[in-house]
Amino acid sequence: MATSRNQTSSIINRELQQRNTELEIRNAELEALQEVNRQLRGPIELPSLTQHALNLAIELTGSEGGTIRLLDEQNQSELYLIAEQGFEGKPPQWAAQPEVGRTLSGWAFQQGQPVLIEDINEWLRINPGTSYTDQPAWVSGLFMPLIASNQPLGVLGLAATTAAHFTPEKIRFTEMIAGQIATAVQQVSRRAIQKKLDQLSGVLTLARTVAHELNDPLAILKAEVDIIIQLGQPLDHESFERMSQAIEYMGHRVRQYQKIMRFETTEPLPGLPIIDRQKAL
Repeated sequence: MATSRNQTSSIINRELQQRNTELEIRNAELEALQEVNRQLRGPIELPSLTQHALNLAIELTGSEGGTIRLLDEQNQSELYLIAEQGFEGKPPQWAAQPEVGRTLSGWAFQQGQPVLIEDINEWLRINPGTSYTDQPAWVSGLFMPLIASNQPLGVLGLAATTAAHFTPEKIRFTEMIAGQIATAVQQVSRRAIQKKLDQLSGVLTLARTVAHELNDPLAILKAEVDIIIQLGQPLDHESFERMSQAIEYMGHRVRQYQKIMRFETTEPLPGLPIIDRQKAL
């Protein structure tokens, strides 16, 4: 009877130890993901962000190399290589611009599912021509789609020189890392788009300001020239003065626009912002 209780207690203890170990692993993964999220924050340019993200993914998964490819907005049938790391000194391991639906990265992007290669040599024996090079330096690889807000953005590829490097636990962890990277890429891309829109808005506002302030002196010049043409008489002193003042005013305004340092606006009419020169200079 005591032996049976001891056996039961031993089984329970082993199960508790196993659960504690799993909990420690999950906590470590959570802390790693939080660190990834922290390091990928901030106003970082997309190339720097993706290279830093790739380096983190390689380090956290114990891989030896990899890539990040993003969808080419100009040609949405291709993925362009924005970051790569590892296998230096070897022949190029990765196609610079693989097509969607072709090669390993293209398949992962098109399917929206990870593509796992446990042994690339065995894979190429069965599927010849599906890798960028017939003699890759890596052996096992994982190609994970980058998806944010249900929008496919690109693919994270990781590789190692040992077979079956990517265990189910590593695949699950890599998927979480890929989610963090995808969110960061989406945020940076949105900031870049907003920056371009802000720049365009600034150009339009300046154009409205120039039109608003130069319209009157230009009207004066046009009226004087029209009168001279219609009457066919030499320019009198008063007309000369009005034209000179209009030209001087326009030159003064142009010089002020060249000195603008800040984007400060006002609205002479509702919904029609122009630059406030007093605040902008």
